[in-house]
Amino acid sequence: MKGYRQLVFLSAFTLLLMPSAQAWRLVDGTANQITDDNWVLKIAAQSDGTYSLNDYVSGEGELDLSRLEADTGITISRTDRYSFYKCDTLTSVILPESCTVITRDSFQQSTNLVSVTLSPVTKSIGEYAFYQCAALTTVTPFLPETVKTIDWGAFREARALTGDLKLNCPELTALPGHAFQVTQITSADMSGSGITSIGQYAFAGNGVLESVLLPPKLVKMNQAVFYSCSSLRHVSPFLPKTVTTLAYEVFRGTAVTNDLELLNPGLATIPNHAFNGIDSQKVTIHQGPVTIGNWSFFSIGAGTEFYYLGTAPTLNSQVANSRLRFYACRIMDKEGWAALTTELTDADKANTAYPGRGTFGVCVNNGQRHWLIDWKSPLSSGPFVIRIL
Repeated sequence: MKGYRQLVFLSAFTLLLMPSAQAWRLVDGTANQITDDNWVLKIAAQSDGTYSLNDYVSGEGELDLSRLEADTGITISRTDRYSFYKCDTLTSVILPESCTVITRDSFQQSTNLVSVTLSPVTKSIGEYAFYQCAALTTVTPFLPETVKTIDWGAFREARALTGDLKLNCPELTALPGHAFQVTQITSADMSGSGITSIGQYAFAGNGVLESVLLPPKLVKMNQAVFYSCSSLRHVSPFLPKTVTTLAYEVFRGTAVTNDLELLNPGLATIPNHAFNGIDSQKVTIHQGPVTIGNWSFFSIGAGTEFYYLGTAPTLNSQVANSRLRFYACRIMDKEGWAALTTELTDADKANTAYPGRGTFGVCVNNGQRHWLIDWKSPLSSGPFVIRIL
């Protein structure tokens, strides 16, 4: 018991000796520098009576600004450009609730920054704000529902950034290019956002992203949004009926297993490599007219069904795996199909791999023949069905 009492006494004594967080104050003789006896920061007066975080002078470790206004009466409304640019001594930052604007490049390449606590009422995160913050793992909240704008590359190459991204921000109407490119985000929920456009490479190169909930008002997806997200298997809806514009490689290199539905008649083009990589078992395309680019469904495998809801489809595309390759134009009548493919011979029909009644032709590609098409619906009316065999 005596030893235990001594241990408790020593522990309490040790706690008393530990430095506690110091109150913020103005640096003596200045009107534009503040300190907590660890960090010395420059601030700049704004026209509305608030201040911005303008630059850092010195400091290391955690930067906790949550009590700044209570200690000094100074209200911080924003960060300035380059305010903590390449600040290698900064390991974590807690921004005051009043700081609603993170200006471009504010924390860019602060390579030892591990955690960021944003204001719960943050409105804007600027271009390259956290670009190449290589150690950044945690952003809280991730992200506030009050966010209205996120600019180009805001979290680009924050390679350790993990967790579930929630962009349930009703006033956020666009997600710009490269915003979360090359991070470790495991899921992205945009179902509660007002996003109508997702910029190029927004999530590209994220090898652990597994699931995505797309915005219900989504209209446009730019180039390679989810390019090389090799673990991405679940996307919902896939795709929203509001989508009218897709750019090439938008889902290239993913492994999405959801049935793909392209049901908006305004979607006139499915561009090159758009869905090269997906593993859907059913693809449904609206009644057209629609142009399907090369290699759009290159990874589609055996057993997948294509449903074209129109009556006069044309297709220039490739579907392939280790067993088959598809490159053909589809026409409503048998004669038209036969004119564009190699007609079946008796030897073909005797082949044990022959898929059965209703197959009109095979394509020759790279010197190899493959059974390709099995028409399951009447040729005179939709839906028009292709089964990859």
